[in-house]
Amino acid sequence: MAGGSVIGCFIAFFIFMGATTAVLMMMDVMECGLHTLRLHWVEFQNKFYKGVGNPFTPIKISEILTAKYEDKNRNLGE
Repeated sequence: MAGGSVIGCFIAFFIFMGATTAVLMMMDVMECGLHTLRLHWVEFQNKFYKGVGNPFTPIKISEILTAKYEDKNRNLGE
């Protein structure tokens, strides 16, 4: 570029664009490969899930707060 060669700039531009495209394509391939690996792992682990155990019971904040409030009032009254 210091020499002012138009052909040199033209060639450098295509080298730069080729390297940039190569890096982006490698990143895209790695992303797709990792996503596929993750999905295969999840599906593989799904084969062994039995679903036996304690059923999920969601936490009810209102019941917890009510129980603590009643317990606190009971302790103050004694």
